[in-house]
Amino acid sequence: MSLQTISTFSLMNEGGFIAKMRFNYIDNEGLTKTTLQTGDINPGRSMAAKLADFGVPDGAVVYLQVDVVWGRSHKANEAYVHDEESDGIARYAIAGTTASPMLRPTGLAGDMAGAGNSGGFQ
Repeated sequence: MSLQTISTFSLMNEGGFIAKMRFNYIDNEGLTKTTLQTGDINPGRSMAAKLADFGVPDGAVVYLQVDVVWGRSHKANEAYVHDEESDGIARYAIAGTTASPMLRPTGLAGDMAGAGNSGGFQ
């Protein structure tokens, strides 16, 4: 099965903490790289981040990582291919507390509409 193409990740913070996104990707040499973090995503707010703005190369396999301020990091299990021309958005939500945050995919939007991949909290 081929991976879905996206250009953007979106995170809804349903938790009682501040969250930040960053992106892990595999470069052309097969090495895993991590981007800088986004700004704060406060409780009840969402943020969308274009991968190109964080230096993720076009065509790279990419995963979402959510850092909980005063908590721990959570990496999504789902992988995507970054395509700068795509209008695909991988949507996620995080909920809970700093002691027990839960990250889950909530679907795909843009040119991925209808091909959504949703699941329970991890």
